[in-house]
Amino acid sequence: MTYKEAARGNDIGYWEELEKHYKSVYERQVEENNASAAASTEKTLREIGEKINAINREYREKNRELYRGYRDAQIHMDEKMAAAGYTGGLSESGHIALRSGYEKSVGELESRKSGDVAALRARGAQAESDYRAAADKANAAAGENYRNQLVSAAKLRRSEMQKDAATLAAAGDFSGYTRLGYSEEEIGKMREAWEMKNPKVAMGLAAAGKRYNSAQVAALTPLLAQHYLAALGYRVKISGVWDSATERAYRSAFGRGSGRM
Repeated sequence: MTYKEAARGNDIGYWEELEKHYKSVYERQVEENNASAAASTEKTLREIGEKINAINREYREKNRELYRGYRDAQIHMDEKMAAAGYTGGLSESGHIALRSGYEKSVGELESRKSGDVAALRARGAQAESDYRAAADKANAAAGENYRNQLVSAAKLRRSEMQKDAATLAAAGDFSGYTRLGYSEEEIGKMREAWEMKNPKVAMGLAAAGKRYNSAQVAALTPLLAQHYLAALGYRVKISGVWDSATERAYRSAFGRGSGRM
């Protein structure tokens, strides 16, 4: 089946499948965008986690070195004080000062570590936000494209339905315009115009379907009424003038006068 054959307005299945295809493509794009953002975030956070672990190891070693230095300083201080003959309060004061300096250094080290870790975590949070924003932007673009495709498909479908309706209407079938949502009044006017252009065919179809009752036939133009009566099998001259022969044919068809004579 060619595209034009498949895309005819009345082929509902084709349009439904096309819309499903567009939706499937859109959903796959969103899924891929989200998966890419998640994978990138996971990779970045894993790398940052590894860097944080390295920082923790580094600062643990620095703390150990600091403590060893503190302990060595304590020993040296005791040795020097003893060699100099100092004991008691002076020795205790020296140890307090040494301890205070050590604790200050430990605090400064911990502060630097906390700052380094916080900076890395901030980088991770920013990266995660950037990846999510990129995915959202890509998803929005995919959604816009999806909506545009649906609008284009709807326009194309209506165009094809218009063509179908015109083709059917040329043969006196106005059902295509009904499917397009035209009102009965609008379709009635189109039918009247077509009937005036194709009176014999139009009234032949109308008579075959017993479309008109007596009052409706009486309200037709003489030409259309004559074609209708002729199609029903009554002898009538197609003159466009409601004459006695037309009236007789009408009475024979409906068992009453038309009120036109």
